[in-house]
This record gives sequence, C-alpha cells and structure tokens, in this order.
Amino acid sequence: MFTAVLRPYDVIIIGGGIIGLVTAWNLLKQYPRKSIVIMEKEAAVAAHQSGVRHGLLHSGIYYVPGSQKAVSCMEGRKEMLRFCLDHGIPVKTCGKVIVATSESELPILQETYQRGIRSGIRCELVGPSHLKEIEPHADGLAAIHVKDTAVLDYKRVCEVLSKELAMKGCYVMLNTEVQKIKEMPTETLIVTNHGRHYARYVVNCAGLHADRISIMARKNPNIKIISFRGEFFQLREEVSSFCNAVIYPVPIPNVSPLGPHFVKGIDGTVECGPNAVLAFAREGYSRNIVNPKYLWEVLAFSGFWWLLADQWPTGLAEMWRTNNRNAFVKTLQRLMPEIKTDQLIKAPSTVRAQAVTHEGKLIYDLIIQESHRIVHVLNTQTPSATASFSIGKSIVSKLSKRFQ
Repeated sequence: MFTAVLRPYDVIIIGGGIIGLVTAWNLLKQYPRKSIVIMEKEAAVAAHQSGVRHGLLHSGIYYVPGSQKAVSCMEGRKEMLRFCLDHGIPVKTCGKVIVATSESELPILQETYQRGIRSGIRCELVGPSHLKEIEPHADGLAAIHVKDTAVLDYKRVCEVLSKELAMKGCYVMLNTEVQKIKEMPTETLIVTNHGRHYARYVVNCAGLHADRISIMARKNPNIKIISFRGEFFQLREEVSSFCNAVIYPVPIPNVSPLGPHFVKGIDGTVECGPNAVLAFAREGYSRNIVNPKYLWEVLAFSGFWWLLADQWPTGLAEMWRTNNRNAFVKTLQRLMPEIKTDQLIKAPSTVRAQAVTHEGKLIYDLIIQESHRIVHVLNTQTPSATASFSIGKSIVSKLSKRFQ
C-alpha cells in the first residue's frame, strides 16, 4: 500500500486582495516556472479592502520627493496604468483639487504644491475663480489642481488579474480558509478547511487578518491590526453634477488618512466620506457586527489605550458625526457649501486594517517581517492600491534571495 505524497508548491500566497494578486503576477513574470497558488477565504477576490469603494489612482503629491513612499506610489501608478491599458480596463484621468478653506491651511497647501513640483507631478496652484472653473460647486481660498489623478475599478483589476494568473497556471483557491501553519526546515504545512497543503515558501498578504496569520505561524508581529470602519454617503443622482471629479481637503500634518472628500467614480456616482470609527469585528462593516473575541483582543492591547489617550478628541468627533448626519454634512459643506442633508444617501461602508504599535502609534508605511520560509506583509503603505505593483516587486525581491 502506497501513501500519497503531496508535492509542495513553490509559493503559497495567503490573501486574494490586490497585494496578493499583484505579488503572484510579479512572481510569475520573474519566475514563470514556479508553482504558485493563492488562498482566499472568501467566495471572490477583492472581497474586502481592495474592492469595496471607488478606486483612486493617486499622483504621490503628499509624499516627500524622492522618498521610498513617493517613488513607490509613482512607479506603482505607471505599472497600474500599463496593466489597465493592456487589458482593456477603463481608467479615467479626471484630476483632483486639494482645497484650502481657511487662512491657516494656506501654508500647508503651498508646501504640498512645492512637493508636487519637486516630484515632477503635473499640478497647478489656482485661486478661487479658477477653482470654480474646475469644480463650480467647490468653495475655497485657493487650491492645487492635480492633473494626473485618475479613477478606476480596482475590483475589476483584481478580477482580471485572477483570470490572467489562472491562464498562467496560478489559481486562486476560493472559500479556502487557513486554519493552521507549521513552518518546518524544508517546507511549510498549511492546513485549511479543504485539506493540507505544502509550500517551500509562503507569503502572508491576509490584510485584515495579517497579524493573526503571523501569530498562527508563531511569528510575533509586534503590532496589532485594528479595524476601523469607514462610513460613506453618496450624492443623489439629481445632484451628482455637483462634483466633476475629485475634491479633497488640505492634508492635516502627521495625520492619515485624509478627511472627508468627494470622488466621482468610473461609474459616475459621487461618493462622500469617510467618517472613521472603531469597528467591533475585523470585518465589522456595520455597528451591528460584533465579535466579542476580537473586541477583547483590542481592549487587552496596550497600544489601543495609548492611541485612545492621544486621539480621543478626534475619536469623539468621529463618533458624533457617525450618529449625527447633520454634523457629517457640515464637514462636507466646508468643501461644498451647497450640499444638503437630504441630498445624501447611505453608501456601503469599508473596513480599514490599521497597524498600531504597542505605544499607540499608527503605521502608514510598508511593514514586512520574515522568517526562514514565510514573508509576512503586515501593513501596506498608503496608498496601497496605487502602489500595489511596486509593493509586489518589493515582496518578490524578498523571495528572490531564497530562490538563489
């Protein structure tokens, strides 16, 4: 009697979001003979952060010229445009205005503009009258017109990536949830709800669950993923013409993500938001979704309390706006005074995986931790979708050292 021996894959990628898919894409471009499989616990790719809201392709204007984040954003943008062009995915280069609504914001606006110029980004500093020509319903003292900002459907990008990967022999195993990981000297065992699989190397791109997967693999991530729900509204169809493209506030120093803004998506609908509040589950898309075990883990984490001590005024303001639509609308009216409460309808919420240190510091940069056979992508830099092709190359470079 013979015992079947499962041949190990060269690489198993955990997570079928845009980072996992693009990592597989870059791997196959560089190593076409490698056997690669992606494991996704949901019934479709891009079920969470990668595909639940309007997609923006950013220019990189907010980042220090020449910094790793700026370079990654701009390189990733070029790669994303090339991929969409090659595969017939619609992209609309619509531009964006960053609007200063008070005197105190003008120095920050000027600094942001200078960053854009030094980075070679096509942008222009405009006054109130020119702003009205670009966005007739926006109001401000001055603005930056960022001409290369684009909108697209990242869910569509992920679907095309999945199909293209399958044609090259890399399949996404849907409805496949990782339950156990055991790293061994020559390979790694992954136990799922559909059986056991072996891989020479593993990449953890699990997004909302990245820290949990890391702990499962006996690797202390030294951070905690805390889920924040982003609550959005949508302009009613009869007033969707109020926004031509993308309207953003001036960035607040040392704070990310940016405040509520307007985005006209590739489908013509206008999204307004977000308002960000603590989710009560990793996938807490509504306040009614509560996971007591997850909540206990958050409350037992020292970083949460340090974060609360530092950010409680902002947190209270967000909670107030989430329970009072009029208060939320007042925030939007800073950019677009004509907006009225009855012109908004509720849009689907998102959940953002926010990496937090034990000291309560919010992390917005790429965090990759490694063991001998596993690469853990614990946090992706903002803006992760725009920079995804560049991030994927960074992950592949980690694996390349092991392949040699």
